[in-house]
Amino acid sequence: MKSLLKKFADVLTKTRAQRDQERIERLRSIFTSIPEGRELIELAEKSGCKIAFNHSLSDTEAGHLHFDDRAVYLNPKADDTYLIETLAHALRHLWQLCVIDRTRTGIYAIPYVFIYKRVIEGDAVIFAANFMEKLASNSQEKLDLPKTFSDFQKSLLADKYDEQTLVM
Repeated sequence: MKSLLKKFADVLTKTRAQRDQERIERLRSIFTSIPEGRELIELAEKSGCKIAFNHSLSDTEAGHLHFDDRAVYLNPKADDTYLIETLAHALRHLWQLCVIDRTRTGIYAIPYVFIYKRVIEGDAVIFAANFMEKLASNSQEKLDLPKTFSDFQKSLLADKYDEQTLVM
């Protein structure tokens, strides 16, 4: 009951921007509890990539990396577990942009572009799954994190990716 009263009091006394910032900080704290998370947050900071909530995202989208804005936009309506997975996925795309894309030159044939994009997306999916599995085994937080990769697939990826995408 006290928790509910505190949430109600926060709604009355804090602005949405303040509540958003506190939640982002809590997500960052959980995210950086493992080395991979710290490395990705450092990369985001070095490259000027901000992490923010976007209240206009649809209910079906947890968030995304916006390359032009150099920002990861998260949906505040999503639960923390899903947001952490989305942050891992999006920041992996930032890593790809900073590290892998430097090696790209010239225009590719259309079949190669499709394969390249699938590999890039597959890498981000697998990275996020491994990240969440490691976070689940190391986290002090009481998050509803899946304990194994297959649990992760069932809980977070099943609604976003077909079975072929997951088998790489």
